[in-house]
Amino acid sequence: MRNLKVIWRILLGIGICLLYATTVSNVAAKPPRIHITEFPLPSDCDQPEYGGCVPGSITAGPDGALWFVEYEGKQIGRITTAGEIQEFPVPTTPSDLAFGIDGNVWFTDGGEHIGRMTLEGQTTLFKTPTPFSSPNSIIVGPDHNLWFTEQSANAIGKITLSGEITEYPLPTLDNGPTSIIVGFDGNLWFTMYYTSKIGKMTLQGEVTEYPIPNSGIDQCGTSCFPTSILRDFDGKMWFAESGRNWISTITIAGEFQQFDLGLSSVYPNGMTLALGPDGKVWFADENERLGKINKNGKFKIYPLDLQCGKPQCSMGSIALGSDRNVWFTEWHGNQIGRLDCPPRLLLPAHNALIENQHVTFQWSKSPCAKSYAIEVRQDSAQGPIVDYAKYLKTPKWEIDLPRGHTYFWFVSACGWSCKSKTRTLTILP
Repeated sequence: MRNLKVIWRILLGIGICLLYATTVSNVAAKPPRIHITEFPLPSDCDQPEYGGCVPGSITAGPDGALWFVEYEGKQIGRITTAGEIQEFPVPTTPSDLAFGIDGNVWFTDGGEHIGRMTLEGQTTLFKTPTPFSSPNSIIVGPDHNLWFTEQSANAIGKITLSGEITEYPLPTLDNGPTSIIVGFDGNLWFTMYYTSKIGKMTLQGEVTEYPIPNSGIDQCGTSCFPTSILRDFDGKMWFAESGRNWISTITIAGEFQQFDLGLSSVYPNGMTLALGPDGKVWFADENERLGKINKNGKFKIYPLDLQCGKPQCSMGSIALGSDRNVWFTEWHGNQIGRLDCPPRLLLPAHNALIENQHVTFQWSKSPCAKSYAIEVRQDSAQGPIVDYAKYLKTPKWEIDLPRGHTYFWFVSACGWSCKSKTRTLTILP
């Protein structure tokens, strides 16, 4: 991913810019307010000219924490869902990372190495057969090996857990393979940054190329710059067309759908995708926006007010945490951000004393929720359940409660895994 960042900086430096459209027909003019929390990294890695350590690719680890790379800091970071950060120095510049079935962190360096790091920080490097191959994205394959893209070598690589590397050159020159996943068909699917194509490769190295529709020079220029790719629960692959701010899908049969998100103020608009707690595809982009899109192409965009002390914080990568919140990196802001999905309780106020038995509960909408669940317990947070409701479509609920008791209540969203804080109220005798 580091090579793409360099390209984007160059394009920005020479002033390639598009007018940002603030109104898009299928986006609400005033999207719901959302709440984020930002966690500064412990240091700026002595790289203030780059905005600090430049945190990039982020992924959820098997330990419940989130792990991320620091491009300029030459470190791999770990952040717990409570915001506690550790950093582990590595002997090269990390680009992307994944967890192998051996429990180790495997990472690409954007140069010519694949790295393996234990959870205690011990690192081993393995050099690719092709010099300066620019390893980029890395995943665990269905064969339990690690598979990665080589952007400069125009190849897909495989590394075993013992460190043996095999390269599979692509038949067409200068594709620039970038992001890679495993499809429902067990094949490897990847984006081709320079040639506006999606590739499919079997584990034996047989390659099929699918040109992206509507990607002529009059529509995309030299390329639509397809980048981040992921797999949803319905068997489709989603990918970002960063050159024109589109998000598109491809089936395992090679059928495409494309969705225009409107003009972007950044070109190419660096964008990464992740499956959110609501099952929708979420995206983060360099315009400092979070967004989500459903299978029919309906989307919402949430502009963020990032606080990093710099003119532009820029969002680098996005992932779903074990806490069911959406996490992202700020690669100019030297911070890790979290979109807080649990609802915020509004009424009744905490420790409210109420005379009326009829109680109206209200809470804020969660951007991650399809529906809500509420639970009310009597006399303690572990007391008997007085009443509860599921599948509530609106953030409001009314019930009658017996007098003379204190009640504890909370609301859940995101499939009831994003739990709010617990509040109390007392119905007077």
